[in-house]
Amino acid sequence: MTYKINKQGVQEGIGQNIFSKIDERFYNKKSFDYNSCITKSVDLVINGVEIASGGERENNLKRFRNNLDYLKIENYEKKYHYFIKALASGAPPYFALAIGWERLLWVLLEPEEFTDLFIFPKDNNGYCLVTKPD
Repeated sequence: MTYKINKQGVQEGIGQNIFSKIDERFYNKKSFDYNSCITKSVDLVINGVEIASGGERENNLKRFRNNLDYLKIENYEKKYHYFIKALASGAPPYFALAIGWERLLWVLLEPEEFTDLFIFPKDNNGYCLVTKPD
């Protein structure tokens, strides 16, 4: 899924996160188009590097299911049963934010290579040496 930044610096499109809440103004339109909507999301940027991402999360069950249908997520009742149950129970509005630790360390330590900062480096087969299954 792609998104664009408008003239006001706001991300347009549903973006990559199925949990993102879409701005209320777009739900009130007669013909709703996910590709032209704005999500309530934010990025924390330090010296031009995105350190964290997050935003207000969808707390309306019908709208969450619409997002999953639009993105063609299969078997979502099984995959997201925990979240659907919470929404059906009346989950309150909430906000989430995730920090990219390697990106933060990159800005603070200024290493020569970004790969020097990987907390869980992977081998040639894509396995982490710390968490590799036996």
